[in-house]
Order: sequence, then C-alpha cells, then structure tokens
Amino acid sequence: MTAGTLFLQQRAYSEVEGGEAELVIEHLRKQYGVGGKLAVRDLCLRIRAGECFGFLGVNGAGKSTTFSMLTGATVPTSGDALLRGMSILTSQDEIRKLVGFCPQHDAIEALLTAREVMVLYARIKGLAASEIGPCVAELLAELDLGMFADKPSGTLSGGVRSQSTPHHSLSAASPL
Repeated sequence: MTAGTLFLQQRAYSEVEGGEAELVIEHLRKQYGVGGKLAVRDLCLRIRAGECFGFLGVNGAGKSTTFSMLTGATVPTSGDALLRGMSILTSQDEIRKLVGFCPQHDAIEALLTAREVMVLYARIKGLAASEIGPCVAELLAELDLGMFADKPSGTLSGGVRSQSTPHHSLSAASPL
C-alpha cells in the first residue's frame, strides 16, 4: 500500500457527510477460482456511526460472503474495506476486537460447553483474562442460559443452541 493510497483511504473514512464512517467498502470483489463463481462484484458503501443498516438480498447475492470478507474468514479477490479506518487486508487482529458477528449457520463446537465457547470467543476478541469470567457470567445471565452453561453444546436442543449463538456477536462488548 502506498502512502497516497493510505491517505485516500483515511480521507474516505473521515469525509463522510454527517459524521465519520464506521465502515467504508471500496470495490470489494470475491471470485472463487479463475473464471469461477463471482460471489461479490464491485461492492461500494459507507455506513456512518449510529446508522442502522440492513443488508438484504436474494439467496446467492453475496451477503454471507461479504461478511466473511469483513471478518477475515475469507480474503477478497480485490478491493478493500475499512472499519474505523482499519483495512480488512492488514488489520484483522484489531478489527476482531471491534466486530461482533453472529454467523448464519450454527457455529458452536459440539464438544464445547456454552461457557467454553463464550470464553473462546472472548479470547479471540482479545478480552483481558481478568475480564473473561465476569463477561461470560453476565452474558449467560442476560441470555438466560445458566442452566445450560456447562452442558456440551452437542447435547442441547437446536433451539437452545440457536439462543446461545448470539454470544459470538455480544462477547467483549463489540462496538460494531
């Protein structure tokens, strides 16, 4: 990345009418393999702080792929996105501390308990070791999952598993 490109990205971050953009997506593209399926084509958008944004589309429109790129699960073919001015290409460790993401499919590991999964996500988000226990206890109480906290996720009903999935996005008080 050149100094000029970095300057333009920072300017794009700060020069959004009505306030700074929390998210700036610039020509994001994802194509699987050479000549393969084009999942996201030239996506551009800006979302300001405090703005409520709905990301809607038909099946296969690229919504999940876009979030996979934003969260670092997959690398874009081209383009970039800035979350609070940080590039998804170069700053994923810092971005993971800011973003709360609840995946579309049940991502709970069958052998881990709900408590263990919450601890895992708190660690991934970089929460201080001394804060993990209180944070997990608070989430378990808020989600009314105390009675299921120490049971292996694979033994829980689908409904209880889906109730416990939002902790992925809630852990470590993610601002995004």
